[in-house]
Amino acid sequence: MRAARQGWDEPTAGGVLPGGAPLARTEAGGPLDAPVLVLGAYPAATHTAVFDVDGVARTLPTAVEPTSFHPGSASGDAVDAHLLAPLGLSRDHVCFTDLWPWFLANTTRASSGRSMADNVAAWEVATGAPTGIERRPSPATLVSRARTSASNAARLRAVFGARAPRLLLTLGTEAAAFVRTQPYERIAGRVDTLFYAAPARWFVLGVPLDVVHLVHPHLLMPHRRTSARHAHWGRRHDAWTAGAGRALIAATVSP
Repeated sequence: MRAARQGWDEPTAGGVLPGGAPLARTEAGGPLDAPVLVLGAYPAATHTAVFDVDGVARTLPTAVEPTSFHPGSASGDAVDAHLLAPLGLSRDHVCFTDLWPWFLANTTRASSGRSMADNVAAWEVATGAPTGIERRPSPATLVSRARTSASNAARLRAVFGARAPRLLLTLGTEAAAFVRTQPYERIAGRVDTLFYAAPARWFVLGVPLDVVHLVHPHLLMPHRRTSARHAHWGRRHDAWTAGAGRALIAATVSP
């Protein structure tokens, strides 16, 4: 797997995915000057396939989102169902982007005992073909890398600054920590008070934005709401989208 990138002075294509498609950088989706910005962590795979790697069946990514929260992708569908629809918000009024614009291989091990990162590493060893995919770093490292890469900061600044001030909805703790320029661990310990609060003005990479922090849509999937933690955030999210959030969006997108 590729060593950590030191900057963004690279070709758009980062490698070759299993199956032959290029690994390309995921770009911002939707109108750049939309009144609402949504900031995630990093793009998702849109397709996977099972490959025989030295006699072991391994699930590997074969395509990655061309734009953040791409329509029809799993992450795009989750945002549509659990954020945009409850808020009465059209994609025509939203620009989507991620802290880090390259797909990362998750290190969480599945029931097989293997993670996506394990599978990608095994594929590269067996085939000798570099994919360009990096292992997902720790949350704190991901936030730090997004901040310290000068070209990544320039990419985000161009997206953020296309229209300002405007409303920024962050999804998950990593995006919230980035916006507040605070350590990930500190934000993670304050999510109950920081998330779903009233909008607050922050200068993000020098751009004034009115910010609301939300949980990531994957926490809101119906099959996840069986745990007490997920049910708690589901109730918080549902109450906000039905009340204060819906009113905020209406005021933001109205001419």
